[in-house]
Amino acid sequence: MRHLDEYLKLNFALLYKYDMVLRECGMEPEWEREIVGLMGYLVKGLKAEHGRWIEEERRWTTPYFV
Repeated sequence: MRHLDEYLKLNFALLYKYDMVLRECGMEPEWEREIVGLMGYLVKGLKAEHGRWIEEERRWTTPYFV
């Protein structure tokens, strides 16, 4: 269990730093897209709509599970 705790702490620290760097660069992290994409790979049979790019607004639509 100790190894899992260390692993989760390291992952949280990396995600926090990633978030800070993106925000300093004026970008917004797309956590919803990352989580939906990851869950689509981890859970067999889970269907996900990853969203689509809207050029006029220069953004992605929100991803979701179907």
